[in-house]
Amino acid sequence: MHIAAHVTQQSEYESPLLKLLRILIVKYPEHKFTFFVETILEDLPKNCTQVILSPKPKNNFLLYFWYKFKVHSYLKIRHRMVFISEFGLLCEQSPIPQYLFFKEEDFWQDSNPVFKSAFVSALAKANKIITTQTFLAESLIQKHKIPNEKIQTIFQGLNGKIKEYSLTTIEEIKNAYCNGFDYFLFEVSNTSKEYLIHILKAFSQLKKMQKTSMKLLFLLEDVIEENLIADFKNYKYKDEVFIHIQTVNNRRNIVSASSGLFYFSKYVNNSIAFVALQQAIPVVTLDDKINKSLFDNAALYTVASDKAIGEKMQLLYKDESIKNKLKEASAELLQKHDIDKAIEQLYKAIYVK
Repeated sequence: MHIAAHVTQQSEYESPLLKLLRILIVKYPEHKFTFFVETILEDLPKNCTQVILSPKPKNNFLLYFWYKFKVHSYLKIRHRMVFISEFGLLCEQSPIPQYLFFKEEDFWQDSNPVFKSAFVSALAKANKIITTQTFLAESLIQKHKIPNEKIQTIFQGLNGKIKEYSLTTIEEIKNAYCNGFDYFLFEVSNTSKEYLIHILKAFSQLKKMQKTSMKLLFLLEDVIEENLIADFKNYKYKDEVFIHIQTVNNRRNIVSASSGLFYFSKYVNNSIAFVALQQAIPVVTLDDKINKSLFDNAALYTVASDKAIGEKMQLLYKDESIKNKLKEASAELLQKHDIDKAIEQLYKAIYVK
């Protein structure tokens, strides 16, 4: 079989499709793979070729025209050839089996009439539509009246094993990021920073009710620290709030040493919440349809109010049984996201005899 794929990201961290395909090319060396990319992918084996998009598409219009006028020349009918795209468009001229792969809900094609028309055509043409979460499939079905049997959810491939941290290592992490104290963690992103005041007021409630040395750590995700919180200098517990910038290298450590993650960001692939689940760290998130779909019983849910969030902080601080229940539910949820299961599901979904 010859598998051609258009991956829009060069990092496995950002592209679950690339992550799965990189494993497939090793697992099935008898197959051929072609990657359509903007920048050369490193360390691909001999059964792979790469096609650089040229001229380099600087916007969606250029990619749209690449699909419309160029891609079909690379997808000439070959024996057992398939094409899978995470861009949301397909090649109208090619008769080979084609598949769409979605990792997020913001289908950019909806913003432009031309793109929207091409998007709807791609949805109709696709042999199968693959999503990494059930809420994405539900959104597509609702918006575009797609038959249920045409969509398959292949959960993002995760390693379900917990990375073990010794007590000494946990203490070292706490010393490095929070002066050695226990702490609750809140990811500050462009979609969660509106809840900062609620988090701070909830933390104030915790300090007043429990007289605890617990600290609060803000982990910034693509957000600058300057002027992050209005009048923060007047906050009573400002000396007990720590702020760090999130990186790929530090976030698992910071999450794993925390006493709980408050996750109010909009869902993205490889979100910090799934890092917490992998490390058996309690997650508190907003009570909405998407989060319920993502986490089921593996998280605690709250409304966006000082009182409600404060109650969840106190619950995690006092009740060890809650943590144990969440740990069990997390382990069960992560079974659905097993990397080996995701690889086999993708292979079966696109396989042609």
